[in-house]
Amino acid sequence: MLIEPYIDPDSKLLMSSAVAPIIVDGKFMGVVGVDMTLDVLYNMLAKVRPYETGMASLISNSGKYIAHTDTSVVNTSFEKNTSLFRDITNAAVRGDEFSFRGFSKALQKETWRIFVPVQIGAKEHSWVFSVEVPLDKILESGQKILWTTLITGGISILLVGCLIFLMAGGL
Repeated sequence: MLIEPYIDPDSKLLMSSAVAPIIVDGKFMGVVGVDMTLDVLYNMLAKVRPYETGMASLISNSGKYIAHTDTSVVNTSFEKNTSLFRDITNAAVRGDEFSFRGFSKALQKETWRIFVPVQIGAKEHSWVFSVEVPLDKILESGQKILWTTLITGGISILLVGCLIFLMAGGL
């Protein structure tokens, strides 16, 4: 199980601990654990830019940003007391993805946001990986294909019309 991230008082780094019980022949013998810094995660996610303008983040089960494209929000709370957070948390506990379309304050655009549970240990302690991408970037290639198809179709109809006109003798 992963312990909720915390700031180490000595190193001042964001850390977490992975712990597991030691059970021998059904009898509890103790606990084993390891502390780890999370700076590698947030340094790695700071570089993630889906479609060159999107954002990625990792959120703890209690709603703290563990890592984010915008490193200034690391160790701050996600929209913890909202129905959105409850929906995301409930989906993570079930092991389900959660996504929605909405306006991003950070990107100042309409975005599609996807949340995927990252389960290490018990489901109720799942962290969530999130990717947020502006809708205009997602739809960009589809719009190019649409316009190319419409223009090609229009030109084809004109050419076929001219051919029919010429073959019919110009009436």
